[in-house]
Amino acid sequence: MEIKHARLEDARVLVSMIRELAAYEKLSDQCVITSEKMEVALANQTASGLIAWENSTPIAYAIYYFTFSTFTGLPSLYLEDLYVKPEFRSQGIGTAIFQELFTIANEKGCPRMDFVCLKWNTGSLAYYRSMGAVVLDDWHLVRIHNDAFQKLDEDLI
Repeated sequence: MEIKHARLEDARVLVSMIRELAAYEKLSDQCVITSEKMEVALANQTASGLIAWENSTPIAYAIYYFTFSTFTGLPSLYLEDLYVKPEFRSQGIGTAIFQELFTIANEKGCPRMDFVCLKWNTGSLAYYRSMGAVVLDDWHLVRIHNDAFQKLDEDLI
Protein backbone atom coordinates (compact mmCIF):
# COMPACT_ATOMS: atom_id res chain seq x y z
CA MET A 1 0.00 0.00 0.00
CA GLU A 2 1.26 3.45 -0.94
CA ILE A 3 -0.22 6.84 -0.05
CA LYS A 4 0.22 9.54 -2.69
CA HIS A 5 -0.87 13.16 -2.96
CA ALA A 6 -3.80 13.51 -5.35
CA ARG A 7 -3.02 15.00 -8.75
CA LEU A 8 -5.37 16.61 -11.26
CA GLU A 9 -5.54 13.37 -13.21
CA ASP A 10 -6.82 11.63 -10.05
CA ALA A 11 -10.04 13.65 -10.00
CA ARG A 12 -12.15 10.80 -11.45
CA VAL A 13 -10.75 8.34 -8.91
CA LEU A 14 -11.56 10.73 -6.05
CA VAL A 15 -15.08 11.40 -7.31
CA SER A 16 -15.76 7.68 -7.63
CA MET A 17 -14.74 7.08 -4.00
CA ILE A 18 -16.58 10.23 -2.83
CA ARG A 19 -19.73 8.72 -4.32
CA GLU A 20 -19.03 5.45 -2.47
CA LEU A 21 -18.71 7.42 0.78
CA ALA A 22 -21.97 9.27 0.06
CA ALA A 23 -23.75 5.94 -0.44
CA TYR A 24 -22.26 4.57 2.80
CA GLU A 25 -23.46 7.67 4.67
CA LYS A 26 -26.89 7.42 2.99
CA LEU A 27 -26.36 10.86 1.43
CA SER A 28 -26.11 10.01 -2.28
CA ASP A 29 -28.88 12.46 -3.12
CA GLN A 30 -26.65 15.29 -1.86
CA CYS A 31 -23.53 14.22 -3.74
CA VAL A 32 -23.37 16.34 -6.90
CA ILE A 33 -19.61 16.62 -7.36
CA THR A 34 -18.17 16.04 -10.81
CA SER A 35 -14.66 15.22 -11.97
CA GLU A 36 -14.46 18.72 -13.43
CA LYS A 37 -15.33 20.33 -10.08
CA MET A 38 -12.75 18.15 -8.34
CA GLU A 39 -10.10 19.12 -10.90
CA VAL A 40 -10.80 22.81 -10.27
CA ALA A 41 -10.62 22.33 -6.50
CA LEU A 42 -7.30 20.50 -6.76
CA ALA A 43 -5.91 23.00 -9.28
CA ASN A 44 -6.69 26.08 -7.20
CA GLN A 45 -5.89 24.26 -3.93
CA THR A 46 -9.36 24.78 -2.49
CA ALA A 47 -8.97 21.12 -1.58
CA SER A 48 -6.05 18.74 -1.37
CA GLY A 49 -6.19 14.98 -1.37
CA LEU A 50 -4.40 11.80 -0.47
CA ILE A 51 -5.08 8.48 -2.16
CA ALA A 52 -4.01 5.10 -0.82
CA TRP A 53 -3.16 2.66 -3.61
CA GLU A 54 -2.75 -1.09 -3.54
CA ASN A 55 -0.71 -1.63 -6.70
CA SER A 56 -2.80 0.34 -9.22
CA THR A 57 -6.09 0.05 -7.30
CA PRO A 58 -7.31 3.04 -5.26
CA ILE A 59 -8.42 1.75 -1.86
CA ALA A 60 -8.87 4.88 0.30
CA TYR A 61 -8.75 8.64 0.18
CA ALA A 62 -8.74 11.77 2.29
CA ILE A 63 -9.75 15.29 1.26
CA TYR A 64 -8.47 18.17 3.38
CA TYR A 65 -7.92 21.91 3.36
CA PHE A 66 -6.61 24.57 5.71
CA THR A 67 -8.61 26.94 7.88
CA PHE A 68 -7.51 29.60 10.35
CA SER A 69 -8.11 29.68 14.11
CA THR A 70 -8.48 33.16 15.51
CA PHE A 71 -7.98 31.78 19.02
CA THR A 72 -4.58 30.26 18.26
CA GLY A 73 -3.61 32.64 15.46
CA LEU A 74 -2.51 29.60 13.49
CA PRO A 75 -3.81 27.47 10.62
CA SER A 76 -5.73 24.26 11.24
CA LEU A 77 -6.04 21.26 8.97
CA TYR A 78 -9.68 20.47 8.24
CA LEU A 79 -10.35 16.89 7.19
CA GLU A 80 -13.41 16.89 4.93
CA ASP A 81 -13.46 13.16 4.15
CA LEU A 82 -11.59 10.02 5.02
CA TYR A 83 -12.86 6.87 3.37
CA VAL A 84 -11.47 3.35 3.21
CA LYS A 85 -13.21 0.87 0.91
CA PRO A 86 -15.02 -1.75 3.02
CA GLU A 87 -12.87 -4.70 1.91
CA PHE A 88 -9.72 -2.86 3.04
CA ARG A 89 -10.89 -1.72 6.49
CA SER A 90 -9.22 -2.85 9.73
CA GLN A 91 -5.84 -3.14 8.01
CA GLY A 92 -4.28 0.08 9.33
CA ILE A 93 -4.96 2.09 6.17
CA GLY A 94 -6.98 4.79 7.93
CA THR A 95 -4.28 5.09 10.57
CA ALA A 96 -1.61 5.43 7.86
CA ILE A 97 -3.63 8.21 6.22
CA PHE A 98 -4.03 9.97 9.58
CA GLN A 99 -0.27 9.73 10.12
CA GLU A 100 0.31 11.38 6.73
CA LEU A 101 -2.23 14.09 7.62
CA PHE A 102 -0.48 14.69 10.96
CA THR A 103 2.81 15.11 9.09
CA ILE A 104 1.22 17.60 6.68
CA ALA A 105 -0.38 19.51 9.57
CA ASN A 106 2.92 19.70 11.43
CA GLU A 107 4.76 20.92 8.33
CA LYS A 108 2.18 23.72 7.93
CA GLY A 109 2.35 24.70 11.61
CA CYS A 110 -1.16 23.49 12.42
CA PRO A 111 -1.67 22.74 16.12
CA ARG A 112 -4.92 20.89 15.44
CA MET A 113 -7.04 18.97 12.96
CA ASP A 114 -10.80 19.32 12.86
CA PHE A 115 -13.43 17.10 11.23
CA VAL A 116 -16.99 15.92 11.73
CA CYS A 117 -18.42 12.44 12.08
CA LEU A 118 -22.02 11.30 11.80
CA LYS A 119 -23.52 10.48 15.20
CA TRP A 120 -24.64 7.01 14.09
CA ASN A 121 -21.09 6.07 13.05
CA THR A 122 -20.17 4.80 16.51
CA GLY A 123 -17.34 2.59 15.24
CA SER A 124 -15.53 5.56 13.71
CA LEU A 125 -16.20 7.72 16.78
CA ALA A 126 -14.65 5.05 19.00
CA TYR A 127 -11.64 4.83 16.66
CA TYR A 128 -11.14 8.61 16.71
CA ARG A 129 -11.38 8.67 20.51
CA SER A 130 -8.79 5.87 20.70
CA MET A 131 -6.40 8.18 18.80
CA GLY A 132 -6.94 10.93 21.37
CA ALA A 133 -9.61 12.88 19.48
CA VAL A 134 -12.12 14.81 21.56
CA VAL A 135 -15.75 14.86 20.42
CA LEU A 136 -17.02 18.39 21.05
CA ASP A 137 -20.55 17.84 22.34
CA ASP A 138 -20.99 21.51 23.21
CA TRP A 139 -20.59 22.67 19.59
CA HIS A 140 -23.09 22.29 16.75
CA LEU A 141 -22.34 22.24 13.05
CA VAL A 142 -24.35 25.11 11.55
CA ARG A 143 -24.98 25.40 7.83
CA ILE A 144 -26.68 27.98 5.61
CA HIS A 145 -27.40 26.13 2.40
CA ASN A 146 -28.84 26.68 -1.10
CA ASP A 147 -32.24 28.43 -0.85
CA ALA A 148 -31.52 30.00 2.54
CA PHE A 149 -28.18 31.26 1.26
CA GLN A 150 -29.88 32.74 -1.82
CA LYS A 151 -32.59 34.38 0.33
CA LEU A 152 -30.02 35.95 2.65
CA ASP A 153 -28.18 37.35 -0.37
CA GLU A 154 -31.41 38.78 -1.81
CA ASP A 155 -32.44 40.28 1.57
CA LEU A 156 -29.18 42.23 1.68
CA ILE A 157 -29.87 43.95 -1.65
